[in-house]
Amino acid sequence: MLINVFELEKLSVREDFSYHRIIPSVPKTCWICLDIEEENEDPNLWVSPCKCTVGTRWVHQPCILVWISGMQDGDFCKVVRYPECRCRYHICSDCPAYLQFFRRIYHNISSFSSYVFYAGYAYSFLWSFGAISVLQVYGRTEGVNVLKNMRLVGIFGGLPFFSVLIGASHLINWEEPVSIFLRTYVPETRVLKDWMPLFKFRPKGKQEDQPLEKKFNLPLRLSSALVFPTVSVAFGNVFFKSVPRSLKRVVLGGLLYLFIKSSLKLILIQGEFIDRNSRKAQHRRRVIQL
Repeated sequence: MLINVFELEKLSVREDFSYHRIIPSVPKTCWICLDIEEENEDPNLWVSPCKCTVGTRWVHQPCILVWISGMQDGDFCKVVRYPECRCRYHICSDCPAYLQFFRRIYHNISSFSSYVFYAGYAYSFLWSFGAISVLQVYGRTEGVNVLKNMRLVGIFGGLPFFSVLIGASHLINWEEPVSIFLRTYVPETRVLKDWMPLFKFRPKGKQEDQPLEKKFNLPLRLSSALVFPTVSVAFGNVFFKSVPRSLKRVVLGGLLYLFIKSSLKLILIQGEFIDRNSRKAQHRRRVIQL
C-alpha cells in the first residue's frame, strides 16, 4: 500500500512501543493472503512479527505459521527471516523448555548421523569402484596381487582418489570451448579447412551461439564415468591385442575411446550450431486450381 508523504499529517497516528516508531493507522492487510481487516474481527488473529511499519507489517497468525512451516520444511531449528526487512521471526509455544531442548538435541544428532552415513556410503562406493577398476585393468590374478601389495595409504586413500579423479574428469565440459576455438580459427587456416570442412561454416547476420546442453546432465556424466574403465578395457582388448602389458593396453584403449567420443561430441555441437544459425521458414507452396 503506497501512502503519500504529504497526506500522513491527515491520518491519525499511533506509537508502536515495540520499535518506537510513528506509523499511520491504515487498514490491516495480510501480506500472504491479501485479506483486509474486517469490522468486529478478533484482534488476536493479527500479528506484526517484523520491523516493517506499513504495507507488509500485518499478517494473519495462521497464515504466518503456515508460511514459516513451509520455509522450515520440517527443520524446526531453521531460522526464518522476512525477505524485506530481514527480521528474524520468533515462534513461541506452550511446549516446556526442556522438551524443546531435547528436540533440538535429537534433531542435531539425527542430522549429523545422516551426514556421517551418507559420507560413509559415498566412501565405500568410491573404494569399491576403485578396487573393481584395478581388477579390470590388471586382470583378476594380477589385480589381486596389486591390491595385496598396496600400502594402507594406497588402499584407503588411493582407490577412492582414483574414483574421484575419473568422475571429475567427466564432469568438466571442455567440448564447448574447443568447438568455439575450432569455429573461430578453422575458417582462417587453409590446412584446417581441408581437414575440418564442417567448421568452415560462418553464420550470416547475428550469431546465435548457445551450448548444446542447456542443463548440466549430472546422471548422464556420472554414468559415463562409471562405464569408462570397462569400455577402456574392451577397447584395449579389441584394438591393441599386440600390446603385452595390460595396463598400457587399457590406457591406449581409454585414450582411443575418449578420442572417438570427443570427436562425435564436437560434430554434434557443430551440427547444432549450424542448424541454429542457418534455419529459416520457407514459403508454403500454394496450388492454384483452375
